[in-house]
Amino acid sequence: MLYKDVNYRAIEVKDYMGNIDTHFLCEDKTLFSGLDTSSRTTLTLDGMHNIIDFFINNKQKMLADKKLNNRALEEWYNNKTKI
Repeated sequence: MLYKDVNYRAIEVKDYMGNIDTHFLCEDKTLFSGLDTSSRTTLTLDGMHNIIDFFINNKQKMLADKKLNNRALEEWYNNKTKI
């Protein structure tokens, strides 16, 4: 399946009672590149479209936040070793 040039697929999931339901899984490498996630799963098609929209609309901010977080961690670890 394709939404806004992002690949995802329907998967069948069995619950503890044996009931089968359809969920949606996105493992699009381009969408998640550089981020700390490699996949997302939702219960509905609309939910998958919302997740894809969220990552498309917020990816640059998430990458900037990750970079800032990594710098803060590096500084913390560098200062921790001086104690």
